[in-house]
Amino acid sequence: MVKNERVYICDVDYLYTKDAEEFEKFKGGAVYIFVRAFDVRKAVVLLEEDMKLRNIEAREVVSISPYNIEQEWANQEEQTHYLHLYIECEKVNPIVYDDFMAYERE
Repeated sequence: MVKNERVYICDVDYLYTKDAEEFEKFKGGAVYIFVRAFDVRKAVVLLEEDMKLRNIEAREVVSISPYNIEQEWANQEEQTHYLHLYIECEKVNPIVYDDFMAYERE
């Protein structure tokens, strides 16, 4: 990780674009995304650019904040899961997605 970069956790509600394979079946969903950046503004830019490549767009960035490795989750399994995503973002990939929670078209 470059000096002064941080890992941000972003809670994003997204929509599939017409180019997405999922577009016919799913409208969108929600996902946690870990982004390594110098500040929140840069994190949002990187996030939006990467989402375009995946044929999704942010409907709403519900929250974005530096990830606190001591954040408590519902159980130890979740705690470990999110810590692994954080470490992957910090050391390997500048953008790491958690599992997508898609909802079907109405």
